[in-house]
Amino acid sequence: TPSHLAYVIYTSGSTGTPKGIQLPHIALVNLLAWHQEEYEKCKNVLQFASLSFDASIHEMFAAWINGGTLFIAHEELRRDIGLLSQFLNKHMIEKAVFPVIVLQEFVNLELDRGIEAQVTHLRTVITTGEQLTISDGMRRWFKGKGSCQLINHYGPSETHVVTAYTFEGNSDRWKTNPPIGRPIANTQIYILDAYGEPVPVGVTGEL
Repeated sequence: TPSHLAYVIYTSGSTGTPKGIQLPHIALVNLLAWHQEEYEKCKNVLQFASLSFDASIHEMFAAWINGGTLFIAHEELRRDIGLLSQFLNKHMIEKAVFPVIVLQEFVNLELDRGIEAQVTHLRTVITTGEQLTISDGMRRWFKGKGSCQLINHYGPSETHVVTAYTFEGNSDRWKTNPPIGRPIANTQIYILDAYGEPVPVGVTGEL
């Protein structure tokens, strides 16, 4: 049934103690259905995340349900941004999910290489895994890639993706500390105080 387990994945979260997170089929199917509705379908998709990170689940199934081809990044590509850039060009990758630190290094390398040597087929870049900070390099790179969209995903392992924010307009005006966006379809978020009660608008709490 939809409530049966799709996978169990281990994470330390904010506690530092490893724990098994159980995600049911209904949560994964909802995520994929929302993804299909919100984003354009890409033919060639990079799988950058390892299987021990839940982003890999999203990468794989979001590609397959759209009839896309999945290109798996081996460990050397994860460590060498230069090789990764060559890989993206060689396989005409249209969509990639990068941790924030990888995106920062990738953009800096691209800018150093000059416009002629930069990747040319990327249309969708999703970043996840930690708080996103928009650097001047990111602003410059995405400004030169008018057809490439940047999307910020947020979600703990317990829910996978729970909110999303798509950057729009002139990248020169993108905020250095952007929001995490709004809840995905069929999802609600609650900002609570230390007693588990909702906080007023504008008051800091926990998601």
